[in-house]
Amino acid sequence: MPKEIIAFTKAWNDICEATNNPTMNIPEGKTFLLGPTTFQGPCKSASVTIQLDGTIVAPKSTTPWSGSNYHTWLQFRDVNGLTIKGNGQLNEQGEFWWAQKDKIRERPAALSFFNSKNLTLNGFSSINSPGGHMVIVGSDDSTISNLTLTASGKSPNTDGIKLSYMSNVHIHDCNIGTGWKGVTTYVEQVHVRDCNFKGTTNGIRIKTKQGGQGYVKNVTYENISFDGVANPIIIDQFYGDLTNQTEAVKVSDITYTNVHGTFVKDEAVVLKCSDSVSCSNLIFNNVTITSATHGKAAKVLCNHATGKIDNYSIPKIN
Repeated sequence: MPKEIIAFTKAWNDICEATNNPTMNIPEGKTFLLGPTTFQGPCKSASVTIQLDGTIVAPKSTTPWSGSNYHTWLQFRDVNGLTIKGNGQLNEQGEFWWAQKDKIRERPAALSFFNSKNLTLNGFSSINSPGGHMVIVGSDDSTISNLTLTASGKSPNTDGIKLSYMSNVHIHDCNIGTGWKGVTTYVEQVHVRDCNFKGTTNGIRIKTKQGGQGYVKNVTYENISFDGVANPIIIDQFYGDLTNQTEAVKVSDITYTNVHGTFVKDEAVVLKCSDSVSCSNLIFNNVTITSATHGKAAKVLCNHATGKIDNYSIPKIN
C-alpha cells in the first residue's frame, strides 16, 4: 500500500478511535498525492471533523485502481456527524480520464459518502473530477454549503452533486461549473438555494426511469442562477427509455422560486412527465430564463405536468 494512503489511514483511524470531537488537519500550503482511499466508520465520537486547508491531488493514472472498481476516489462509510470544512482543494486531475472516455466508461467520483448522517460539507473546492464530483447516499440531515465544483465545459459526466435515498438535505451558496449535470436528486425534503450554475449541460434536474416505483416530493429550488446553461430546468421521467409504462416514480410538490439566468440550447424548461403517473403541484415563482442568443425565444416542453405560477414567469409555462 502506498505510504500516503498508510499515513492518511493511520491518521483517520486515530481520530475515529478518539471520543472527544477530534479533528484531522490537512494544513494550508501542503499538497498530498493520495490514491483511492476508504475512510471507514463508525467512529466513537458523535462528531468528527476534517479541516481541509491544504490540497489533495489524485494520481494521473488508472494503476492505483487496478484490481478494484472505478467508482470513487475518496469515500467515507458509516461516519455519522462528519464535517469536512476549510479553504482547501481536491484536485482530481480528470483530464487524463476524460481523454479515455470511450475506452474507460466508468470513471471515479471525487468524493462519496455512504450511510453518514448529519454530514456537513463547507468551504472547500473540487476541480476536474474524472466522473461526478460528489455522490451522497443514505446520509440524512446533511448540509452542503459554500462549495466550488468546477470542470471543463467539455468534460464528460462530471456531475456536481448526486443525492439518493436521503431526507432533510440543505444545499446552499454553492458554485457549480461542471461539464455535465449540476445537482441531481432522487430524494424528499430537499432545499437547494443560493447556487450558481455556469456552462453546465444540465442545471436543476430530476430524472427517473419508467417502470420504477416510489416518489420524489417536497423539493425546493430557491435563488438559483444560470449562466449559459444548456438545459436549466428539467424533470425527465423517461431517462434512458422513451417507452411509457404503467408504473413510474411519482414526482410532486416541486417548487422553483427566484430562478433566473440564460440558456444556450432550445428549451429553457423541460417537464417530460409520465403518461401514467404525471407530475403534480409544480410551482414556479418568479422564474426568468432567457436565451443567451439575442432575440431567440425561450421554449418550454411540457408533457403531463400540472401546477401553478405564483408570479410572472419567462418563458410562459402552461
